[in-house]
Amino acid sequence: GCEHSSTFVQQMYYGAFIVLFQFGWASTQIAHLSLIPVLTVCKRKIVFLNAVRSGLTFVCGILVYVIMWFLLHAEGSDSNTLGPSDAPAFENLSYMVIGIGLTCSLLFHLLVSETSDEELEAQVEGQRLLKEERPRQKRKITDWFKQKKFYIVGMMYMFTRVTVNVPQVYLPKY
Repeated sequence: GCEHSSTFVQQMYYGAFIVLFQFGWASTQIAHLSLIPVLTVCKRKIVFLNAVRSGLTFVCGILVYVIMWFLLHAEGSDSNTLGPSDAPAFENLSYMVIGIGLTCSLLFHLLVSETSDEELEAQVEGQRLLKEERPRQKRKITDWFKQKKFYIVGMMYMFTRVTVNVPQVYLPKY
């Protein structure tokens, strides 16, 4: 363990896991968001899929709190503070969250099918009839760094994540 290491070494050790988690989280979010246009091109359905995705993210956060509350009470924790004696509850929570996540992932892969190219082309053609679409030119990756909207969306996403994550960290303490 790290308990006998200096504070700096502990911060670097745990910081590496935080960075790894954040990259994994961002990659998962990008993968989910990039799948939506493959499922449909209808703007109404895209908004609906994003709303369902955001709503389920919120529900999952609440579910973790509820499960932890039950686990702490089931383990017979008498005090209002967490300590080493509560480690089994956290371990069980980890197993439960991983199990639920794997089950949902399996169900997703079994039940959600990508729209075929023909169906997407038909949807695109239907959208084109409703509104004339101008041709898009391919961008280089460096072009994104020249776009003001890129930074605005990045800042909005970052502040949204901070707004969601900070209460998740500090709310259980109170």
